[in-house]
Amino acid sequence: YVMFEEINSINIANNYKNYELFIDEKYINKLENGYYYYELLNLNVYSQNNEYLGRISEVFDNPSNTIIRVSNNTNEFLVPFVDAFIISVDLKESKIIINDMEGLRWK
Repeated sequence: YVMFEEINSINIANNYKNYELFIDEKYINKLENGYYYYELLNLNVYSQNNEYLGRISEVFDNPSNTIIRVSNNTNEFLVPFVDAFIISVDLKESKIIINDMEGLRWK
């Protein structure tokens, strides 16, 4: 939840329902464990065999976990952002390595 001093009633707050809120990155605390969605966007995705698969074009939640959408010039596929699929994430190298299991993507 977010509260603003200037918005002090539910009637005023309802005017802003479904708006997006943007925060300057300098005000965001670094996570000790995990990643913010904006950090994952546009990372290059590789298989465990170092095959380039695409870039992360979207990060979203579903009821059971976070999902990343990997897109390239010809197709896209979804990967659950869980330990079974994510081998490593290197933000400095803009690289993520996934466990490219059988049936995970169209070939």
